[in-house]
Amino acid sequence: MTKVYTSLGKVRSTGVAVAFAVAAICVSFQFSADARAAQSAQELTEAAKRQAAEAKERAAKLKPATVSNQKRVEEVAETGRERGQAEFERRAALERAKHDAAVAKAGADEAGTEAKPKAPPTELSGRLVVAISSSMPDDLVREYMRQLDGVPEAIVVLRGFVGGARTVGPTGVWIERVRRKQPACRECAHFAVEVVVDPLAYQMLGIEKVPAFAYLPGVQNLRHCDAEVLASSSVAYGSVSVAAAMKAVKSKSVEVPPELIKKLGG
Repeated sequence: MTKVYTSLGKVRSTGVAVAFAVAAICVSFQFSADARAAQSAQELTEAAKRQAAEAKERAAKLKPATVSNQKRVEEVAETGRERGQAEFERRAALERAKHDAAVAKAGADEAGTEAKPKAPPTELSGRLVVAISSSMPDDLVREYMRQLDGVPEAIVVLRGFVGGARTVGPTGVWIERVRRKQPACRECAHFAVEVVVDPLAYQMLGIEKVPAFAYLPGVQNLRHCDAEVLASSSVAYGSVSVAAAMKAVKSKSVEVPPELIKKLGG
């Protein structure tokens, strides 16, 4: 009996050992599978990194795309130039508007802020015409403006617009500049002188060069004056004072009022 029990114990011991061995083998297989899965995930990650690096390297080596449609490029460039020109003109218009407002304000400040009733226009003895050109030195033109400042009979006449008849902007800028009492100050006071563009006056007066001076007795508005009156007038030329020019015109039997010559400093 003792031997039988001993044998049964050995068998039981052997069975337990076998069970433990089988369990160990299963655990070993499980660890191996997990290790292989982890290795595969790492390899996939490394492969993805390599592919991303290669893609980045290829992108860096790519050359910018070239535009084959030259006509389209030219159209885009032209559109850009047109828009730039439109923006420039818009800003220039704004600057002119600001300038005009500043000049108007300066004139209002100079005349006084209180509104005064306008007196009826006084009939003039005639019109004193001074023909000038933008090609003359600014200092000379400004000096004539100074001599004519506040003289209601005086009118300064230009043959045409500065830069041609397609635009009046440059003419306005030039007139504003030569009417400044202080050349460097655009916002300061300006000489009160009427300035017009009238090529017909040049033609009817027979003016061939500038500066030129004429006096039209009895004329109130140069634009409403008939050709016979203008054609019969005498014209004086030369870079002389306006008073000296009026004396020269008077010597040609033109009735120039003495008070006008005195007003001009003669």
